[in-house]
Amino acid sequence: MKYIKYIFIIFTFLIVVILFQGGNKVSALNKPVYHIVTTSGEDSSHEITINWHSEAIGSYCLLALESDTSFNNAIKLMPTSEKLWSTEDIYNATKTDTFATTKRYVCYLELKDLNPRTKYSYKIVSGNYESEVHHFMTAGLTNEWQFLGFVDFQSHYNTMVHTLVNKLYNDFGKSPLVICSGDLVDTGAFEKEWSHLFDDYNTFNNFVFMSAPGDHEYHGAGSSPVPMMKDADTFNNFFKNPSNGADLSKNTSYYFYYNNILFVSLDFLDSNTVSNAKIDEEVTWFKETIKKLEGTFQYLIVFGHKSIYGSTSIDSSVSKKIKPQWYPVFDECNVDLVLSGHDHEHSRTYRLYNNKISNDETKGTYYLDLGSSGNKRRDLDGTTSSDGLHEKVLDIKSMNISLGALFDVNENRIVVTCIDQFGNTQDNFIIKPKRTALELDKLDFDIDKFSSDIDIKLTDFDNHKGILKCNNSSELKYVKSIKVSSKRNILIENINYTDLADLYELENINTNTLKIKVTLLDNSVIELEKDILPLGDITDLEVELKNNYSFKFNNNIKSYNELDYYYVIDGKRINQLTEDNLEDEFINIDLEYLKKDFIIGLEVFDEDNLIQNYELNVSKKCDEYLILDKDIIDIEFGSKILLIPKLGKVSDKQDEVISIKDGLLEVTGYGESDIIINNDGKDIFYHLITKEEVKESTEVIEPTEVVEPTEPVEPTVPSTETEPVPQPEKKSGCKSSLIINIFSILSVIGFMFIIRKKYY
Repeated sequence: MKYIKYIFIIFTFLIVVILFQGGNKVSALNKPVYHIVTTSGEDSSHEITINWHSEAIGSYCLLALESDTSFNNAIKLMPTSEKLWSTEDIYNATKTDTFATTKRYVCYLELKDLNPRTKYSYKIVSGNYESEVHHFMTAGLTNEWQFLGFVDFQSHYNTMVHTLVNKLYNDFGKSPLVICSGDLVDTGAFEKEWSHLFDDYNTFNNFVFMSAPGDHEYHGAGSSPVPMMKDADTFNNFFKNPSNGADLSKNTSYYFYYNNILFVSLDFLDSNTVSNAKIDEEVTWFKETIKKLEGTFQYLIVFGHKSIYGSTSIDSSVSKKIKPQWYPVFDECNVDLVLSGHDHEHSRTYRLYNNKISNDETKGTYYLDLGSSGNKRRDLDGTTSSDGLHEKVLDIKSMNISLGALFDVNENRIVVTCIDQFGNTQDNFIIKPKRTALELDKLDFDIDKFSSDIDIKLTDFDNHKGILKCNNSSELKYVKSIKVSSKRNILIENINYTDLADLYELENINTNTLKIKVTLLDNSVIELEKDILPLGDITDLEVELKNNYSFKFNNNIKSYNELDYYYVIDGKRINQLTEDNLEDEFINIDLEYLKKDFIIGLEVFDEDNLIQNYELNVSKKCDEYLILDKDIIDIEFGSKILLIPKLGKVSDKQDEVISIKDGLLEVTGYGESDIIINNDGKDIFYHLITKEEVKESTEVIEPTEVVEPTEPVEPTVPSTETEPVPQPEKKSGCKSSLIINIFSILSVIGFMFIIRKKYY
């Protein structure tokens, strides 16, 4: 019995260990590709890096323009780097550390020569697996744009990060760039926290994401005291940042351009190593780099984790060691803003220079400690609100808020707005430029191409809805905003450049001609007019014989406000459509048109202006037409005769030389035949003479008289002999001597003719 007890204990222990270890293995995600993140190269206008981890070697990227939603024109790109990596035995942690990552391939794809200010989509493929779709937008061509800033996500314990980021991203402009001042996770070695941040949601799928490392990115395990990594190894294998930083802190210190801002990431290391050779080297690197790059940017923004002007009690080593090293450097290099966190308190300084408030707009730096973009918040300790250097301090813990920042940039100012998870503004200030605006390249905008690329169509006639499609116009990258109106109705109003898309839905269309106001990146304005296509269509044209001859067709034409619609034939206006006959057919058309090719059309006028014309080519219907109760005509071999009865219908009797279909009589060859047409109970006889009679005939003798039979007569069969053709037996006085004489003459002289009799 006791053995069973021991076995049970051992078995339970093994299960716990397996579950614990399995929870940290990425394979538990059941995804062969994971940790997909988009970062910037040195110049975001044409350099972007795609980062991912893969369980197998040989994964690749499919890259397409964002408008190519089906990836029909995507290109296949293999990673620039593909290395096998895990954190086993490389942490400065205890031997019992259980947080080491499993082996996988770390892949980087460094994209070069991308088009500026262009939206792209991509997905990662490994074997039969395809990742979700990610998006990014390159920089360039403008000094007016937006980006988002955050700090201290500290996933996995953070339940706020995705809510806050999505709120700001979706509600405030869908910024193409997001930066974070560190502490993305609580424990850098704990992989499930990274998975919670990047894999469990699609929050980071739609923008370029750049981060500085926080001290928690150096955490090796969750024990206390916390064993620290010598380097931010996990961070460095999640992000391939520009390799232009200080030698001892490559990838964690770096710079990149996005439009008119130079961003610099600083690595303030972990909490126990705030002063060492790495930071000393960074200071030198920073001063030399900014001096070298001066003139290539208008604004200079630094983001690093620890707040130089933050709390002096939460992390006293920062104020004692880091602050004295860095604020003179920021003054010297004319930094506009330093974005930080670490304290989990929100505080913002005045513009400071030489550790004092600066009234000189050409000197000084703002220091913004966002506080927390997660749900970890601290009580205010009073040091920031009492030093006289802070203009705004928020007690985010008692307010129960998390904060992100929206940066609205142009060449005249940066407006910084701090927003909570509910969308409320909690702080805002303006940064005025200390440098002149960058001179942008002249916009190579082709208005004619842009106009031809735009297509507007009605999709719901009854509800006046439509779509505007840009058809992947290459000129869209020069557009700042678009406004579309239909008379007094605004259909699209001031769509911001980050929201510019290839397709828009339109509602409340009340006129055929829409006005499009396009504002370009240089703030010049262009106005276009585009007609809605189509207003309708004419399809499935067919002929119908009722009591009259008519065209019948499907008509999708709808009336839009004061438009006038007319049917035309060969350019001649026939009649005007009204609300009562918009879906009616053509009726009582001039029968002469049936004997030739003609064009049936629909013209649409806005007042006196022809705005649309639809045409259909109609082929010749017949050589002659016959209205049964009026006409007697000759029938020639090979001809098409249209029979239009006033009453009754045409019989469908057919033989080798004559066919009748839908009222159309066609003589298809030579031979002996009669055509019987039923007309209100009376038989009417039409006689076709033979091929031999045609050959022997030299002239046509017209009948001199038509005798109406008193009773129905059976059809006769013409003889091929030269003797007179016997006449059929007369019933009730239907045979006349005049008819006998006519048939005798025809048989002798060999002419072919057709006698049509008219009964009254």
